[in-house]
Amino acid sequence: MLRKLMKYDLKYYRKIMLPLWAVLIIYGIVHGINTVFNYETFYDHIPIKAQAIVVVTGIYFIFCVNIILVIQRFWKSMYGKESYLTHTLPVTVRKLILSKVFSVIIISFTTVFIFFAENNILVYIQSIVYHGEASLQGIPIRHFQDFTKPKVALTILYMIVYGIIWTMHLIYQAYTAICIGQMRSKNRFATTIIVGAFLFLAGYEMQEILLRHNRYYSWFYLPCLIAFLVEIVLCHLVIEFILTRKLNIN
Repeated sequence: MLRKLMKYDLKYYRKIMLPLWAVLIIYGIVHGINTVFNYETFYDHIPIKAQAIVVVTGIYFIFCVNIILVIQRFWKSMYGKESYLTHTLPVTVRKLILSKVFSVIIISFTTVFIFFAENNILVYIQSIVYHGEASLQGIPIRHFQDFTKPKVALTILYMIVYGIIWTMHLIYQAYTAICIGQMRSKNRFATTIIVGAFLFLAGYEMQEILLRHNRYYSWFYLPCLIAFLVEIVLCHLVIEFILTRKLNIN
C-alpha cells in the first residue's frame, strides 16, 4: 500500500516537474554549447551572459516550485479537498506520512541530480577543451587519484545519506508547521508560518552550536546527522499524534 500511495503522489509531482526539468536540461545544454564555442569572449558576449542569468534564474525557480508543491500537496491531501478520501483509506497515518516524505525525497533529489549532472558535465567538457585536462568543480581529476576507491565510495555514500536525512528534516519541519497551524480555528496560515520559521531557525542554531566543536566546520559533521535524525523522529511523532487525535479538516 505504501508503494501505491507513493505512486499516486509521484504522478502528481511528475505532471508539473517533468516539463520544468526538460526545459532546464535543454536550455542548459544550449547555453553550455554556446559557452564552449565562445569561451574566450564569454565576458564580452552579452547574449551568452544573458543566457547564464536565465539558466541560474530557472534553477532557483524550479527549486521554489519544488518547495511549494511539497507544502501544497501535503495540505491538500491531509486537510484540503482530498482529505476526506485520504483519511478513509485502509492505511495507518504513519504510512500516509512516510509515503509523502519518500515521494518528496525522490522528486527533490531528481531536481538536485539534474542540476549537478548538467553543471558538472558542462564544466567537465569545458575543462578538457580549454585546459587540456578533465576537472570536477574546478578541481583537476588527477587530484582525486590520491584517494583509494573504497574511501571515495564510502564518502559519496555518506554524502548521499546525509543529503537524504537533511532533506527529510526540512520536510518534517514543514509538515509539522502545517499540522500545528491547522489546529487553530483562526489565523492558521500565520501560525504555520511562525511555527515553520521557529523550527527552521531552531534547527539552524542547533547546527551552528554543534559545528563550533568541529575543527573543519564541515556540514557533514556526524553529530549534526544524529541531531537531524532525532528531530525527524520527534516531528514524526508530533505529526502522527495531530493527524490521529487532533485532526481539523476544512
